[in-house]
Amino acid sequence: MKIAFCDDEPTLLELYKSEVEYFFPSQEIFTFSNGLDAINYCKENKVDLLFTDGKMPKMDGLELAKNLKALADPPKTVLITGYAGDYEVSKLEELGLDHVLNKPIDYDELIQFIKEQIEKK
Repeated sequence: MKIAFCDDEPTLLELYKSEVEYFFPSQEIFTFSNGLDAINYCKENKVDLLFTDGKMPKMDGLELAKNLKALADPPKTVLITGYAGDYEVSKLEELGLDHVLNKPIDYDELIQFIKEQIEKK
């Protein structure tokens, strides 16, 4: 499974990557520091699961989700945000988001979610 993380905080990207690689060493993990780089990659490469921060420069997580939804084979997209209460669930679903995880991230919840997605594949 190809898993991507998109966040403008380099420290968080490294933490996400190292945690997921530790629990799922056979999965391919990619990181992007902004939504524009992530969408450009996804246009050319298959990604199965993409986690994105909500607030980023160049292209925020909601705009990224909307652009991913337009792809022929979009990844399952998860918003990781400290502002979950600021978003309406119906709008998130409409934009193509499949799930929301709250910051600060609960790594047990993250790993469990990824495990479930791998099992479904």
